[in-house]
Amino acid sequence: DPASDGLARAARFGFETTAEGVDGLLRSPRIDEIGIVFDATSAGAHRANEAKLRPLGIRVIDLTPAAIGPYVVPAVNLEEHLDAPNVNMVTCG
Repeated sequence: DPASDGLARAARFGFETTAEGVDGLLRSPRIDEIGIVFDATSAGAHRANEAKLRPLGIRVIDLTPAAIGPYVVPAVNLEEHLDAPNVNMVTCG
């Protein structure tokens, strides 16, 4: 939603924003400055997003059920997966 309160708040803090998902992010003139993306879309969308971001060397924190990368519980096994290009962040359960 381009009119969302969250996007407006981020813009007021000086962050570049987009309501166009990863495709909007890829059009950013600052794409080369992005090292990590948190993806909280859906499993299907995550697979497509990951395929677009991986060639650019952008690491992805997967907050969906896609489970492309290893499961990570930061307090338990973060150190083991610091170099993984995609990690499935366990947030509950």
